[in-house]
Amino acid sequence: MYKSDSLIEYQKAINLRNDFGWGAKRISSFLSYKGIHVKHGTIASWLYFNKKPFDDKFTTFQKVQKNALWKRKF
Repeated sequence: MYKSDSLIEYQKAINLRNDFGWGAKRISSFLSYKGIHVKHGTIASWLYFNKKPFDDKFTTFQKVQKNALWKRKF
């Protein structure tokens, strides 16, 4: 099941990386010990591939009028 991670979890992982120089495995085990469950692969993509967490606010769909889809240009 897909779980969207929040910016708070992302910032905690990045802060641990900057403060202690830890890798993805140690950060994921430390965060899970603290009760924050983030997958190892997710943290690795944040640290090594500069990806950011998925944000639901920016992916909302806009309503399209039904008639707009059926209009033909002749």
